Amino acid sequence: MAFALFILLALATVSCGTPPPSTTETEDDGISETDASSGDEVRMKQHENAAAIDFLYPSDWSVIIPQQNFMAVGPTETIVGDDPGPLLAILRVPIISVHGNLEGEFNHYLDFGPKRDGYATLRDIEDFELDGRPAKQIRMNFEADPENNEISQEAWIVGAESNGGAVYIFSATAPPDDWADNELFFKLIVESVEFNE
Repeated sequence: MAFALFILLALATVSCGTPPPSTTETEDDGISETDASSGDEVRMKQHENAAAIDFLYPSDWSVIIPQQNFMAVGPTETIVGDDPGPLLAILRVPIISVHGNLEGEFNHYLDFGPKRDGYATLRDIEDFELDGRPAKQIRMNFEADPENNEISQEAWIVGAESNGGAVYIFSATAPPDDWADNELFFKLIVESVEFNE
């Protein structure tokens, strides 16, 4: 239930803006990424949007764009089914809707999303760079209440500001039993982001 609320918050937070041109997906064209720490190789596809962001994602995952400024990346059974598996939600907040700056928007998202839904902070917010741009990240988790039919979730949330001032929020979530198997995928996707605006 908290997972659904998390996604609904992202959809509700999206503001109108100039529609981006159509996106393209490059079919499995032999792109492979290797994780430096584990040496694991992952077959990847390319998501391209000349007015927003490009990124790689696992070739057996899907990307959907249910509405403007919001997309979800994950296994098809998670995106279109009832499987509570790994999911990376990507929210684009247009510059006109940003709460001041990256820090303000990131804190706004956390306060009115995961924190309000009962997610606990596992680590403090850390600064880093994403595609040469300032970024913030935090690890959180949600402990489910079985009486409410909730599902426990691990979360890694990243916020970054594009060159044009839009803020992107990347919310990676998965049940605890699935987190270790998918953390690498989340990391590869986010680290491959290239801002085009």
